[in-house]
Amino acid sequence: MAEEKERALARYFATDGIGFVTICQANANLNELAKRLKQAETLNVDLQRRVDELNSELQVAHNDAQRMQAELARLRVSVGELQERSDALGRENKQLSGEFVYLFAVCILIVAAFINASASCFFKRFKCLFME
Repeated sequence: MAEEKERALARYFATDGIGFVTICQANANLNELAKRLKQAETLNVDLQRRVDELNSELQVAHNDAQRMQAELARLRVSVGELQERSDALGRENKQLSGEFVYLFAVCILIVAAFINASASCFFKRFKCLFME
């Protein structure tokens, strides 16, 4: 009975100019294309999900980059201020070093004057002891 239907279909399609084999082949191609379409749609959904994930990661990276750029600008300002402070301290240190050398020299002169005065006083007393 199935053979009769196939022969009848074959005769029908043969009279219309369309072969039965061509219809079966088209049907198989259609099924294959439907399967591929479903795979493509699944792949498209997966790719869209991945694109969304990457966009989120990109947004986070962009925000981090902006935050770090602001921090870098703040640090550059701090470095400039610290450099100015270091230069000022260097100048002050140089000035204080000069004052220290001056004060040290004054101390040496005072000590020398004290030694000289003490020696002079000693010799005066010593001279008085032997002169008597």
